Amino acid sequence: MGRIAMPLRQMGCRVEGERPPITLRGTAELQSICYESPVASAQVKSCVLFAGLQASGETWVSEPSPSRDHTERMLEALGVPVLRNSERPTAVGVRGGAEWRGFEMVVPGDFSSAAFFLVAGAIVPQSSVVGTQVVLNPLRTGLLEVFRECGVPFRVEGGLSELGEPWGDVAVEAAGPYRPFRISGDLVPRMVDEIPIAAVLATQCDGWSEIRDAEELRVKESDRIERVAEGLRNMGATVETFADGMRILGPCRLHGATISADGDHRIAMAFAVAGLVAEGQTVIEGAEAIGTSYPAFEEELWRLAVV
Repeated sequence: MGRIAMPLRQMGCRVEGERPPITLRGTAELQSICYESPVASAQVKSCVLFAGLQASGETWVSEPSPSRDHTERMLEALGVPVLRNSERPTAVGVRGGAEWRGFEMVVPGDFSSAAFFLVAGAIVPQSSVVGTQVVLNPLRTGLLEVFRECGVPFRVEGGLSELGEPWGDVAVEAAGPYRPFRISGDLVPRMVDEIPIAAVLATQCDGWSEIRDAEELRVKESDRIERVAEGLRNMGATVETFADGMRILGPCRLHGATISADGDHRIAMAFAVAGLVAEGQTVIEGAEAIGTSYPAFEEELWRLAVV
């Protein structure tokens, strides 16, 4: 949590600890700051903006590339002025003291959670999957650009909105063979949580797929670059790793293996999908970590299974 503690300390909040448990002690008045985030992180940005609503003056956050903008969309929908800078498109700010009224909303489905089933629909032969009522925020749906590059057939039915968030349905059908893909640059923050399942998709593409500029994956719930590479190799895939990503050769006939989730929910879900196209049994140790973000994942997976 150090990356969030740092700007909060600059604003006058006393923060003790870099990892949980963490102690925070507020102050009578937070100070506004202009924070240069070293990473494109909607979580860091949102924390600073929320604190800025209670600070004096204007608080700004700038990033190396655009991150997800759910917080800005909701604040604007509630009537809170969100500040922009035409000369710095990755900078956003708020003024302290803004107020808004209570509200009701329907929370659309999480695209990152739906992504596991969408990829399953693409790689399991004769499959067809529809993710209903999911967020279609363009800063969240980078996986669909990977689908376009690969040639995965999909369709989007949208047109709905909830407090500034577009949402709708995404349908995917299995086809193949698929073309290899490359993920890098500004596409990374738009699908950073979907990269583990995109790596599984890469094993079913024809040629080398490459993921770069994704060093952020090394500081998630686990080192996702190493965990994904290790698991795919155990299942028979050819994977090369770099400090900021990996290369995966396909198509590969995966075989069952025992996979350690290492306490990471997205690793566990990604390899559950890999197990659907693997020969033999796949065992995921630590699968209870899935409850972090998708407690009903196993139930939904069995519901879609055709025996």
